[in-house]
Amino acid sequence: MTIGGQIKKQRLILGWSQEKLARKLGVSTRAVFKWEHDETFPRSDSLEKLAKIFNVPLDYFFQEKQPDSNEIPPDILEAVKHPKMQEFIRAVRPFILDDD
Repeated sequence: MTIGGQIKKQRLILGWSQEKLARKLGVSTRAVFKWEHDETFPRSDSLEKLAKIFNVPLDYFFQEKQPDSNEIPPDILEAVKHPKMQEFIRAVRPFILDDD
């Protein structure tokens, strides 16, 4: 998986929009879009922030394939987009994430 794919996957796991991730990083939404579509790559300082936000080691973004235990099936990723799941995520987020 590409660096952009890794970023998108982790962003979706958190249930965040590109806009929210951009705000957390202090970059434009367009920058996040370009990273996720492999048009450009994040600078090293942004990669460090991404690793911290996603709670992954920095080398996570450079791994060709993630271990099976870290793979998220496409049907689960799709389920996260469901309105009821979004409602649930919003309800439990304050208890599991520091979501400043």
